[in-house]
Amino acid sequence: MQTFWKQILSGKSPVRAAMNIMLADTGEWGGRILDVGGISDPLPSYRDFFRLAEGADIVTVNIDPSAKPTIVADAAAMPVADASFDNAWCLNLLEHVYTPDAVLRESFRVLKPGGRFVAFTPFLVRVHGHPQDFFRYTDTALRDMCVRAGFVDVETRHAHGSPFMAAASQVQPVLPRVLFVPLAALAFALDRIVGRFRPWTRSAWPLGFLVTCRKSS
Repeated sequence: MQTFWKQILSGKSPVRAAMNIMLADTGEWGGRILDVGGISDPLPSYRDFFRLAEGADIVTVNIDPSAKPTIVADAAAMPVADASFDNAWCLNLLEHVYTPDAVLRESFRVLKPGGRFVAFTPFLVRVHGHPQDFFRYTDTALRDMCVRAGFVDVETRHAHGSPFMAAASQVQPVLPRVLFVPLAALAFALDRIVGRFRPWTRSAWPLGFLVTCRKSS
């Protein structure tokens, strides 16, 4: 698995690199997995960071046919049977849908009892399409939304959260890699210094949030 800095050196954004590291820390995923909003061709790089059990079967659902999903459908109304998947992912999708609560309810519905769910959504990032960009969510909002959908054991984690890395991340899309890498290193060093004297700054500027939860057994 690539470290955060190896990903930055390879051209990944700080938010994507942080997301991947957190995904690798979510344990093993097996059985039938529904990737809500996922892409089948080309395979997304985040799959390299999940720990997949032998025989894991990933099914993708996406409203965009160009993503070549297994199922072409709106994530807010999936033509999938109740309790038909062991686990589900929903990465970088909720900001692009106008009815995120419906997507979470659908994800809950298709899970078997005890099934796990993981979602990631960016926070301090530029406006981006695919095809529309509607919302940004705090960890409090994500936690409450998942609870309303029926999930239990809801936990959230920050993707970074310090001011200088957040600032550097904003200019990453317009800088060549040769300039951004030293800028990111400087931002990381400054965040460590500031965080030592002002600990509250370590989580006040999150690049995104990861939420994990499950459907009760």
